[in-house]
Amino acid sequence: MKASKWIWILGICLGLAGTVWGEAIKNPDTLIEAIVSNQESLDPYFQYDITSNEPCKNVYENLLAWDGASITEYLPWLATQVPSKENGLISADGRVYKFPIRQGVKFHNGNDLTPEDVEYTFKRAMIFDRAGGPSWMILEPLTGFSTIEDIVKHVAGVPYAEMFDNDGNLIPKFKDHLVKVYTDYIDPTVKVEGGSVVITLSNTYAPFLSMLPQGAAWFSILDKEWCLEVGAWDGKADTWWKYHDPKEQKDPLYDKMNGTGPYKLVKWDNGVELVLERNENYWGEKPKMKYVKILTMEEWSTRKAALLAGDVDIAIVDPQYLGQVEGQPGIRVHKGLEQLSVYMLFFNQTINTEGGNRYIGSGQLDGEGIPPDFFSDIHVRKAFAAMYDTQTLINDVQGGNAIPAFGPIVKPLIGWLPDMAEGHRFDLKKAEEEFKLAFGGRLWEKGFKLTAAYTTGRMVTKAVMDMLVYNARKINPKFKIEVQTFAWSTLLSDYLKGVYPLWGLEWNADYPDPHNMAYPILHPTGFYGAALGAAYHKWAEQHINPLLDQGLVEFDLEKRRSIYEKIGRLAEENAVILFLYQPTRIHVERTWVKGWFNNPITESTGRHFYLLNKSL
Repeated sequence: MKASKWIWILGICLGLAGTVWGEAIKNPDTLIEAIVSNQESLDPYFQYDITSNEPCKNVYENLLAWDGASITEYLPWLATQVPSKENGLISADGRVYKFPIRQGVKFHNGNDLTPEDVEYTFKRAMIFDRAGGPSWMILEPLTGFSTIEDIVKHVAGVPYAEMFDNDGNLIPKFKDHLVKVYTDYIDPTVKVEGGSVVITLSNTYAPFLSMLPQGAAWFSILDKEWCLEVGAWDGKADTWWKYHDPKEQKDPLYDKMNGTGPYKLVKWDNGVELVLERNENYWGEKPKMKYVKILTMEEWSTRKAALLAGDVDIAIVDPQYLGQVEGQPGIRVHKGLEQLSVYMLFFNQTINTEGGNRYIGSGQLDGEGIPPDFFSDIHVRKAFAAMYDTQTLINDVQGGNAIPAFGPIVKPLIGWLPDMAEGHRFDLKKAEEEFKLAFGGRLWEKGFKLTAAYTTGRMVTKAVMDMLVYNARKINPKFKIEVQTFAWSTLLSDYLKGVYPLWGLEWNADYPDPHNMAYPILHPTGFYGAALGAAYHKWAEQHINPLLDQGLVEFDLEKRRSIYEKIGRLAEENAVILFLYQPTRIHVERTWVKGWFNNPITESTGRHFYLLNKSL
């Protein structure tokens, strides 16, 4: 062979090698994700947000799981069978569910999974019941009450808070009442029968089975022995109130994790990084990646640079920035994906002023503030709704990666209201008319000043706020809205205290049923409904609560559809919340990431890293 031909072949080989070397995977044994916000807690029954939920769902596991991308088909997980009436694991009346528990599963500390762990987990979740947390999803189907404090009041006729003295000590005469709450309402709901756990519901509960799979961390199974060792509830009936509704860092599981899942916690530097390591003793197929790192990067420019450089494998990309990464070498973009989420602005109808409130200025209708009942005036709420330009937000800010939202229930769940579009449109003339009607005309004359809140890094929500600021001043220069940004954990804590007059947040479904959208958003004890103020609560008790109760026990599909449509229309017609948009999902990853797929419910609560790997 001639030398020139050898040189030609060698050149091709070197060129190919250079191509491969140029695309070499960075950090080949570690999957790295860049997110926006910090975690609030690592306790699966304290945390109730995507950022905190993500590590929990990778460390802990549930009785069931979703089958791939389906939101209607289940897989047995820590339970060995999916209960049904056909296999005899659901009673004829639909109230009793039996779960055979998988044997041979170990927690990360080496303890064996037992049915007693499942029993303890659910009972601990019910007595734990932190304000604004996820425990309602267990309490409601099992006890018929949304909070354990509701059970206390039902049993004793006295509010829970009034049973304690100024030092926080239980007044002795109430002890028997609190013990009765546990023995009569909590303890009977979950029992061990041989190698199984039996759960008895207070009534038929249409969405119960859909709540259990590992789409999120709620219903995660804890190690009872370990929980007792680290100082969690001791499992006794006469101590439970000592472990109820703790402050986040007073919770023994705040910064500790011990699950049965494919990954275990090795480091948590909150606001910087969280590191997971592969569980080498995992009972199922071991994950392919040895490590997972979740990095908090609030600034888009930082996330973008890391993604393009290959220093992170998956990054949160807001729609307005999608064009900056789409089509870039080494980047894969999935968009237009189904997502069970709704973004909203919330109106607090009875603002908390105890100890002062800097978000409402003077606290008067004098042009330098607002009164605490500012948003209890329906004309104010309707005016704010009319200042919101849905199409501009979706087209120009979201880049078309969203659809309008009407009421709390999103597509494709039953109860979604696409026909409400004509009653929910941008109209500054209508906004002016409503403002002139508010407070008998005094608002238009005096003006107002308030501070609105949103989470740091949520640039789409900021765009909505800026839109309202501009349009309010355009309508009347006396209308002043100031905007302030907060870390997620701070905003969560403060909105639950009822101090914000107006704030923006989103709701991502915990399970794929309309009840899970309507209840937490609109019910007076729900995650958001609880913070909408006493005036709203009074209205909701008459108009919303009865419908929510009906939808919960109704199994007929069309009847349920009608009920949830009524709920959505009431919410829209009374402008109780400004429903902004339903996003379509965007997932941005390096092309070397393999194994990702979209499940509308599991992906809305953070990534599941179990099936992911990196390869060329």
